Amino acid sequence: MISRRESLAGLAALAATALTAAPARAADLVKVTLAQPLQFIGAAPLYAALKLGYFRDEGLDVEIVTIAGTAPMFAGVASGSAEFGLTNGLSLLTATEKGIPFVAFVGTDHGFNTLNMVVSNAWAQAHNMSAKDDWRASMRKLVGARIGLLGTTSTGGLLLAAFSKQIGLPDGALTMIPMVPAAALPAMANGTIDAWFQAIPPRDGVYVFSSGAFPKIAQCAGNVIFTMADYLGKHPDVVGKMARAVARGDNAVLDPKTLPLVLDAVHERVSNYSLEAIKEELLKPGVPDANGQLTAESFRLANEFDAQIGLIQKALTPEQVNAAFTLRFVPKTIVKP
Repeated sequence: MISRRESLAGLAALAATALTAAPARAADLVKVTLAQPLQFIGAAPLYAALKLGYFRDEGLDVEIVTIAGTAPMFAGVASGSAEFGLTNGLSLLTATEKGIPFVAFVGTDHGFNTLNMVVSNAWAQAHNMSAKDDWRASMRKLVGARIGLLGTTSTGGLLLAAFSKQIGLPDGALTMIPMVPAAALPAMANGTIDAWFQAIPPRDGVYVFSSGAFPKIAQCAGNVIFTMADYLGKHPDVVGKMARAVARGDNAVLDPKTLPLVLDAVHERVSNYSLEAIKEELLKPGVPDANGQLTAESFRLANEFDAQIGLIQKALTPEQVNAAFTLRFVPKTIVKP
């Protein structure tokens, strides 16, 4: 029969073992870096996966770093400074056109609906602008306005340039001023800009349209996590674990039980907005993704869209498009958050 003293000694030994084992388990985690071009609500599944421990559950120690702008972020992943990156399907194919072997392996949302055009109250009043206007009418009323966006070569800048040209506006009709989202709000408040086109919820002005208003864009591949083809070939196990953790993050957004935790995780990074504003933006109709879904059709449509509006010089071949993504790592069954 085991005495009370022996029992307590055994429990103490187990506790000591647990305490010494914890650092060893942490040391066993695979450390990787994921680069994002900015902190924004569309990255909610990633912030959720980090906050709720989904990456650690997969044996990963993930650091999310911000490299401002799509081009610098692409360079960081291509150079190996970061193993993974976050971008949208439209931008990913512009890299493919340049011969950069990026491969998307899990999705975080649908389409490209994250950018909102908000104009100052003064500009809206002077030009009779409102959300009731068709996006084409709104674009014409923005001629001469100073528009704050992430960059002229960011997806938002390229979209505005392409669609302004498509509706017959002359080159340079829209004045685009590069700035991060956090700088756009004070810039419009002090009159430095007249409007902003950013991946943040509408506020402090008049909302007129979102990037989702542009024709066919909602059917294109949305935000995706990608890596270099060489890294995928050498570390498929790590890629698979990343895909599973992100898929759990996707599902956490859609689960009412975990959504409050997701909102908290996003609010820690995008603190200028209320939880309600973040929720409304995050759950826009047709935006949330489930289970990391990627489809070949969404990339085919992104290719057509890019070529149509001039984001790439000409449509990529089917072989080029197929090389830019893989469905191999998307979970085949629903991953519970």
